[in-house]
Amino acid sequence: MSQTTTLRPGGQVVRVQQVFKSVDGRAHALDLLFGQSVGDPSSGVSPGFVFPGQSSIATHATPDSFTSFPSGPGTILADRDASAAPSSSNPTGGITYSRPPTSADFVSSAGASVATFLMHYADIIPARGSVTYSWSFTQAASAGQLATLDAVERDRFAVPQLVITRPHKHAVSRTYSVLVRGRATDAVGIAAVLVAGKSVAVARDGSFVARVDVNHRRNAIQVTAINVGGVSTRTILEVRYRPEACVVPNLGGVTLGRAEDRLRAHDCTFRVRRVHSPRVRAGRVISVRPGAGSRRGPRARITLLVSRGR
Repeated sequence: MSQTTTLRPGGQVVRVQQVFKSVDGRAHALDLLFGQSVGDPSSGVSPGFVFPGQSSIATHATPDSFTSFPSGPGTILADRDASAAPSSSNPTGGITYSRPPTSADFVSSAGASVATFLMHYADIIPARGSVTYSWSFTQAASAGQLATLDAVERDRFAVPQLVITRPHKHAVSRTYSVLVRGRATDAVGIAAVLVAGKSVAVARDGSFVARVDVNHRRNAIQVTAINVGGVSTRTILEVRYRPEACVVPNLGGVTLGRAEDRLRAHDCTFRVRRVHSPRVRAGRVISVRPGAGSRRGPRARITLLVSRGR
């Protein structure tokens, strides 16, 4: 067994990881008890706890036991003094676990100023494999501060979900510009989404959209979602580029943004020249060169004459 303990900057978070490994090439059964103690021996007050699914703090003593741990990472909240609000003299804390135990069994007596419980785990170490247990211990002067710290620590043990809705698997693009759509979700929150190495905006529901230029027969577009705990999920989109001719569309009077989208859809690149016009509103296309209907090679450059206004 090996253990790593890390104190995070600021001194409010301690991370502990224990790894049990098979060293003889055989599988082994584990039956473990990890002791957790909360309180101050000289305080004269009893600490309180809030277990997952509970909404109020309570004191506990032997033979109390909590067994309703939901699957996945979670946090046991603890206050030094169950009868007082959190403060700098009465800090609140969290015991965040990567894997839920089968039970938490109290072994301390009623009214004790240090409450101790045992987290029970039963596992199998696979042959030539290992089992890892990770915890984070957080402490703050208020529930709000603790919630911020705990969100990051819980998310360290979670994996964000990433679903791509466009383009489809093994898509073939006739144009050099590919639209990527998807959704990134996470139990706590998404910190960033990167498409082809560039950060893109993410809506509240986790949806995002990005446009990526392709210029090879085979393109690998990488999409990465990162949660607030720094854990990432990555997928690679394979897109084949089979260009067709650039056929210049009719763009007279349309907005510059719409003109750019239509040119990309026709596999045309472009440059913009802005000129004054007494007839066409500012920001709208006056004309294109070569003219609408012209046929050029893939990714031919088209000149957009865009009005500056009068």
